[in-house]
Amino acid sequence: MTQLRLPGLDGRNLLGFLASLGAFRALAHQNPEVALSWGTDYRAVVHCPDAAGVWNEEALLDDLETGLQRLADAERFPWKDLTVKAEEFRQYAEGALQSSSFRCRHWIDFAAGL
Repeated sequence: MTQLRLPGLDGRNLLGFLASLGAFRALAHQNPEVALSWGTDYRAVVHCPDAAGVWNEEALLDDLETGLQRLADAERFPWKDLTVKAEEFRQYAEGALQSSSFRCRHWIDFAAGL
């Protein structure tokens, strides 16, 4: 298992903690086997099973960029104001439900939060 420390993300700072969780979510979207832990200095550490031994900082950044793009692809909130008819929201939620799966449920979770 390859471990990469993310020195810029300090878990003691709320923004650093949330950024670490966001990075983990984007990476896990690419590879469900990714894990996150915290070092003794509260810096995020990403763990990735890597049989080929090629996962390094560059691969991490590539996976992170791809994961963030995929998470951003789904249209989350198509309305310009907060006045939404029940039937419109129902169609939105049904679309989210149909596109969700056990491993990919970010859109349906967002709809449930609304």
